[in-house]
Amino acid sequence: MKNDNDLDNCHQALYYAVQEAFVENLVKTSRVAGGVSENHLTHINKGKLAELSNLSKGTITKLTSNDPQDAKPDLETLCKLGHALNVSPAFLLMTQRDWSILIQACGTLEMLKNRDGDKERTLVDCLSKASMLQKIDDAAMAGLRFMNELTGENYSDAERERQQKGILAMTAMAQAAVKRQGSDARMFAIALGAILGDREISQT
Repeated sequence: MKNDNDLDNCHQALYYAVQEAFVENLVKTSRVAGGVSENHLTHINKGKLAELSNLSKGTITKLTSNDPQDAKPDLETLCKLGHALNVSPAFLLMTQRDWSILIQACGTLEMLKNRDGDKERTLVDCLSKASMLQKIDDAAMAGLRFMNELTGENYSDAERERQQKGILAMTAMAQAAVKRQGSDARMFAIALGAILGDREISQT
């Protein structure tokens, strides 16, 4: 059982990782988000980004500082920047590790398109049944069953408690996003949510 100090350290590690990623993402997107002019990419300078996002130039300078600890944008600021850059605010906060896990998840989804192997058929069968479920709670449980089948791990073990909760939460969010779509979309949403949820969010 982690004490309060351990939990604070975990939260801090996550905070600093996202803070650093945000600054890096903002700088990178600004370098290319000006569009193409005469076959060359153009960047958005701080003044232009301030104008497009309705933020002060001082705020933009602080958010793109060499010291990531100066970057503490609130939700409204994130939304303004996302709108100015035509990027979802969520992606401005994604770390390299987030991208790596997302790419791995896409690879697993691609594997599910090959239904010749026994394992693939079992997983697709599990997802197909789950895609018929309308309740978010049922879909979240289906995500957990999918991960049990995919990894062969027992997510009811105490050591897997955080991953179990992550799988349930991410599957619920993914399924809610596609609940009005077809069964294929719901099937892959369950798989994607479950795979992304199967991680330790903080590495300390």
